[in-house]
Amino acid sequence: MSRYLIVTGWWCSDDRDDRDCRKGDEIIRSREFHALWHECVTKYANAEEILVIDSASPIKPPKFPGEVWLEMKMNFGHATRCVETLSGVSRAFLMSMMYCCLNEYDYWVYVEQDCLIYGDGIIEKAIEADRTGMIFGSGKGTPQPLQHSLMLVNSRRIPAFIANYMRISASDRVLSPEAKFAIASSPFFRFLPQSVILWAHAQRSPSSRLVKKLIWGLFLGFKGFQELEFGCGRVRPIDFNAEFFYFQSGSKEELELFMRKAALGKTPEAHLRTLAKKQA
Repeated sequence: MSRYLIVTGWWCSDDRDDRDCRKGDEIIRSREFHALWHECVTKYANAEEILVIDSASPIKPPKFPGEVWLEMKMNFGHATRCVETLSGVSRAFLMSMMYCCLNEYDYWVYVEQDCLIYGDGIIEKAIEADRTGMIFGSGKGTPQPLQHSLMLVNSRRIPAFIANYMRISASDRVLSPEAKFAIASSPFFRFLPQSVILWAHAQRSPSSRLVKKLIWGLFLGFKGFQELEFGCGRVRPIDFNAEFFYFQSGSKEELELFMRKAALGKTPEAHLRTLAKKQA
């Protein structure tokens, strides 16, 4: 049986961020939500260890036995607003991947901090279907080539992936981490000049749009990863009748449907209060 590390990032603040669109119910951005995340991860998966990369968050969630926390020295920012080349999430990916390799786990499994998973053995199910060593959520129905909500990477592919990712000179503001994942995992990475990719993304002309379409046709037609066999991440609607699923940015209604599906109660607020009392 494969040994795997489950990883997530952490950021929580009382200050509203300046994103134009804040999807999902506000509870998914609270410190208390981590308890529900942790409960789902331990109920439906069998990780050897849980690693949390904290982006120097001003608000910390309750911490559970078996969780390892690594804290960045500062918040390096959201991908759309980061000052440096790498945003906080890219740094969390790379740091935790190295941790996975050096601790000799078979798989790196990333579950976003507001992503809930469902289904007994959901991670084992994904590993059983692995053919490429890299399994990401489908980007269909989103503006990105893939999704980061739930990802699995075989540790044998991590060193080359990190090297490719670090060779991408564009900031996460210019080229999204999702796009970088598609590029860094591709067998065609070393053949396509970065300048062409950046030009296609930066320009808004008909010719640049055509080049961009051809580039993504190449990366996605001959991609170095496969897609999860179940949904749905940020894609809607959510099939709550499915044997396995995962979702991010849940609305109040979606969270309540999930609570009933998972037999956790009627509302996340009530369940989180119960978890808090147990922990106290």
